[in-house]
Amino acid sequence: MKRSLGLVLFGLGVLLLVMAPVVRFAVAPALVRAPLDINVTLKAGGTGFQYLDAKAGGVVPITVDITRHLRGDVAAGNHDVAVYDETLCLTRDDDNQHPGCLRDDDRIVANYQDRIAFDRVSGYAVTGRKCGESGAQECKASVDGEPVAHRGLGYKFPMFTGKTDYQYFDTVSKHAWPIEFKGVEKREGLEVYKFVQTITDAPAMTSGIFPSLYSNVRTLWVEPRTGVIIHGQEQIDQRLTGLATTEPGSDMRDPALAGKTALKGTLAFTQAADRLQAGLARDGIKSITGITMIVPLAALLLGIILAGFGIFLARGADERRARARL
Repeated sequence: MKRSLGLVLFGLGVLLLVMAPVVRFAVAPALVRAPLDINVTLKAGGTGFQYLDAKAGGVVPITVDITRHLRGDVAAGNHDVAVYDETLCLTRDDDNQHPGCLRDDDRIVANYQDRIAFDRVSGYAVTGRKCGESGAQECKASVDGEPVAHRGLGYKFPMFTGKTDYQYFDTVSKHAWPIEFKGVEKREGLEVYKFVQTITDAPAMTSGIFPSLYSNVRTLWVEPRTGVIIHGQEQIDQRLTGLATTEPGSDMRDPALAGKTALKGTLAFTQAADRLQAGLARDGIKSITGITMIVPLAALLLGIILAGFGIFLARGADERRARARL
């Protein structure tokens, strides 16, 4: 009986020893996924912006305040796909009041709404896939309520981000552009990967009315295990064209506007936003550590114990049987 039990325990131990590396390197990474139920508000801002003020009749210096609210649509997501809605409000903040999102107010510079469905592991936008727990819904993406097919990354990088280049979606130009890996740095006590995206003279609309050329140097600092963006900075330069549309060969509608600066300056996450993002990253790291390290290690240790105890029982039984024959 003890010999049979020992052999069973030995077999279980060997199975756990075999499974431990499988769990560590194959199963665990597949279980680490972006959350469905995110709900955060981030602040950013910048001083010394140049802004075309219609009331002033020219370009004036302003300070800008950005409020960015990101919420997960849990019902639209599932095991593989997450759906996030973002509201971004860019307002004048010349009196340092941090007005946040406004309606029908002359301090509004721009308001954006973005909806993206993305793969919870790779971070890439998905198209042609089903959303919702039942898989009955089509994954739909939009910018300012209009259907826009997203490409590339959006609000986070892949789990276990690599030291490589990616495609990153820009909501102003409604296009994905390369974002290049530039090195490793420290932010908020975390090791982060620095990425830089350069957009030059992309057709865009200013205030949804005026055709313009849009340039941006976007720099993101990413915690690689979770893909969380710890800090972000954008150097924006948006100039009016005076054309009738953004289409190539469009007729000139207002030559006086051609080349006029619509908005130019540098904006960045506030320190409070950096700390919030770092907290989200640390929470994610704890979960990842539990899945990728603690569970495989527990399987390894239990496997050693069971295998050893099984050998002990089986060998003891064999020794007792041998003595009985003498």
